[in-house]
Amino acid sequence: MDRAADTHVLIIGNGPAGLSLSAFLSGITPYYNADTPHPNSYIHEQLCKNEDSLLDQDLSWCENVDELGGSGRPLSVLLDSLIRPEADLGNDLGSSLFWERDRAKEVPHIVLGETEIGGSWNNYDPQMLAVSFASWLDLPGYSVADCLQSNSAISRCRLPSMVIASYMECYAKELGLTMNIQTKRKVTSITKEGNLWRTTGRTTDGRPFSITSNKVVLACGRTVCRTLEISNEHENKNIVYDVPSLKARIKHDIATRQDYTSGVGNGRVVIIGDGISSADIVRFCLKRDIAVLHVMRRNERQLRHIMMARLSPSHYAEYHQVHRLMTGKDRHPLYERKCASSVTAIDESTVTLSTPAGILVEPLCLMAVCIGRVSDTDAILQEKLTFDGYNCEQDDSMFAIGSLAGDHFVRYLVGGALEVARMINSDYKSHVNNNCNKAQPNTNNTYMNCKFRNVLKRFCERC
Repeated sequence: MDRAADTHVLIIGNGPAGLSLSAFLSGITPYYNADTPHPNSYIHEQLCKNEDSLLDQDLSWCENVDELGGSGRPLSVLLDSLIRPEADLGNDLGSSLFWERDRAKEVPHIVLGETEIGGSWNNYDPQMLAVSFASWLDLPGYSVADCLQSNSAISRCRLPSMVIASYMECYAKELGLTMNIQTKRKVTSITKEGNLWRTTGRTTDGRPFSITSNKVVLACGRTVCRTLEISNEHENKNIVYDVPSLKARIKHDIATRQDYTSGVGNGRVVIIGDGISSADIVRFCLKRDIAVLHVMRRNERQLRHIMMARLSPSHYAEYHQVHRLMTGKDRHPLYERKCASSVTAIDESTVTLSTPAGILVEPLCLMAVCIGRVSDTDAILQEKLTFDGYNCEQDDSMFAIGSLAGDHFVRYLVGGALEVARMINSDYKSHVNNNCNKAQPNTNNTYMNCKFRNVLKRFCERC
């Protein structure tokens, strides 16, 4: 490591992607366990040829395996299939990996996070059930079941976001990652100074900070709500952009005696978008007898093929019901949809829509815009950078992982973190002691944030 650098690697983002990479750079190392073989015999044979860890051995062969290569991210799919063999088929075969802590593979690094440990999971509606099953949210070397001190039955449960945020805090403590994590740090600028990167920003209480590093990894995800980009949008007090904000607004309005159940004449909650967040708001409103107008850019044929349509009705009954409303298969007296439509104007009490039937002006009492999130990295990078997968095309000391790199699910972003860790470790080998000092990660499971114990127990018993 360059003596002038404060650390070798700076990771920006303390959500699942940043935590996974921190674990790998802290020596948490995956090895193939031939005693619990991968169900694909070719993959099993290839991995049995080499006793080295997955951080060290040549895995280029996986690009030629049809089962892995079709995604464009063969290593991510390989790691997922080793941790959860045949998970998509509903099988619980047990992991084909074992984990060790190898001190020789530690790389000096710092993790910066704007939130508490867990990233965006701290900002979701606390009671919202994760779309992924619990085991699909496992981070390297220490699972959700380990954290909950539960048996494998928990693996097929969907847990509330507050439980997952608690798990990530537990994860960082159990694996000793907290010494490298700095929370409540907002990055405002990343610049290249010679061979080093300088990252600057401020803490939440206004104190400035500046860190130099040899490498930077962007693991900050897409955290900024996408807007409609129409006139007067930002000044309009009747627009919210996520589920917690909508719940807080309705709770406040009801407390001040605004009636949301009086029907179309007094305005409805207008929901923009066709993803999971918009479905959560539809569910929330209908459950409370609040009329909604659901505006979707896609036409009815396209809506039949969105991600929500692929969710299992047995495991995701709530989203299956909303999707049937969205596609017109079911009806509800308080639900109206507008497909192939978009917002062209809005004021405090009405919204103007462009629809296949022409221009419509509809009364509203509140609008929820749920059309995805974008990254704010362009605002902090001093030059325009582009990425090919995990690698920056302009500078090989800059990386992106997680949703910034196209890995939107935790089960796959862990493989992306492994791939970047492999590149960083390979580059850093000449700087570290080659003597291996292997030890098992701490699996005492002693730490658990007590304020979450009751909710964890309740959801475990339900499962």
